[in-house]
Amino acid sequence: MPYTRWSPNFTAFETYQSEIDTHLFDVHLKTTTYEQAKTMAPGWDIYALAAEWKAWASQQKDWPPKNLDAAFLGFCKKRGPLARMC
Repeated sequence: MPYTRWSPNFTAFETYQSEIDTHLFDVHLKTTTYEQAKTMAPGWDIYALAAEWKAWASQQKDWPPKNLDAAFLGFCKKRGPLARMC
C-alpha cells in the first residue's frame, strides 16, 4: 500500500511505493529459524511461506515485530502441515 508524503518543494504530494516494498527485503531470518519452520510446517515451501508472512505482516499496525524469528515461527505453527489431497 503506497503512502504519501509532502514533497521537498512543498507544492505537491508524492507517493513512495518503492520505499515500502524495499523494507520487506531488509527482513532477514536466521538459518535456524528456517530449519525450525520446516518442522512446524512440514510439506510447505518455507521460503514461499516467508514471503507470504512478510507481505501479510507488513500490512499490520505493529510492523515490524519485536522478534522477527519468533513471529515467523508462530505464523508457521499456525499454518501447520500441508494437507495432501491424494
